[in-house]
Amino acid sequence: MKTFLLFFLIHTSFFFGFTSFANAQALVLLKDSCTCKTMPADPFEEPLAFNFGPFKDQCVDSCRFRPVKKLSAIQENKISFSKDSLVVANVLHLKNYRIANIPIESIENVEIAFEEFQPGIHHVFLKFNFNKENPVQLYDQSTFKKTTESTTAITMSVEGVPPAGRNYSLFESYQESYLLLNRLSTVETTNEWVELLKHPTVYYKMSLDKLEAKKTFTSGLQKSISLGLKEKYRLFSNNCSTNAIDFISDAKNRDLSEGSPLKRLQIALSVSGPIGALQFLKSNGLISTNE
Repeated sequence: MKTFLLFFLIHTSFFFGFTSFANAQALVLLKDSCTCKTMPADPFEEPLAFNFGPFKDQCVDSCRFRPVKKLSAIQENKISFSKDSLVVANVLHLKNYRIANIPIESIENVEIAFEEFQPGIHHVFLKFNFNKENPVQLYDQSTFKKTTESTTAITMSVEGVPPAGRNYSLFESYQESYLLLNRLSTVETTNEWVELLKHPTVYYKMSLDKLEAKKTFTSGLQKSISLGLKEKYRLFSNNCSTNAIDFISDAKNRDLSEGSPLKRLQIALSVSGPIGALQFLKSNGLISTNE
């Protein structure tokens, strides 16, 4: 595995910064047969298929991977929410997608998680913790009715999306065969998934004040809404950790990866050891030392 990573590191250092012209075409196309069969139909699902690469015409797993959607004005009128809230659809809660009424001013802090899915290699995502007295309220996506469900934390996870029925592969992601998606889930969903897969996961509290925490959330939310599934996942330049740190950069109003391409590459490496994203966060004072 170390030899595998070293090869990628050297290879990427030569080609860093170059963008494929393949992104000029639509990476996904609507395909009715790709509809999720295990969930009730709702107006926020777009059944999609890959439109590039070795998985062309294969379905995106709509039961697992959906970009966040804004509600139309008519849809918003069906839900009661305050002017300080954001209301979005396609937030995954356990086995169902929900409309989430997100009290943005209720965000208390942000944690960054390192989920070890292979020895020494991590998936990186953000966790936003809300005031327990003002949690995120969840609504049914089909009826727009308020449920009895709520959550005090939302996870924001940028992921490489393989076709339905196929597990994530480092090699396939390196070949740029996957779509990139920033998806939102309740912490209950994330905890269930991590426990099922038995992935050791460590959370670090970020050194962000409440305003920066709110800006980090809105930056990531905007990317999920605006980009949907319109970008390729790139293992060493457009991945889980580069996007998480980009959202934090937006909140800080400065490019944390500014400088040499090697700094950007360090951010992209979600590995254990003296280099990589975790070490970058620590050395730049972005992880709280009070925890």
